[in-house]
Amino acid sequence: DGAFGGGDDVEHQVDFSMPAQGEWISYDIPLSDFTGLTTSSNISQYIFVGQPTGNNTVFVDNVYFHN
Repeated sequence: DGAFGGGDDVEHQVDFSMPAQGEWISYDIPLSDFTGLTTSSNISQYIFVGQPTGNNTVFVDNVYFHN
């Protein structure tokens, strides 16, 4: 509804070293892995990056949120 005005903006990155290439892989990532995410009341975006930035392509499919 556009009512949230921000103010609790934080970010944290979880890295995966040497993931498999050229095949589908699955990750089940608990929010507790995001140790630098000091608040999770209003999560507005997730950013997926292939490192080094600009030199890789990342395909993401079927992102599920559950508890």
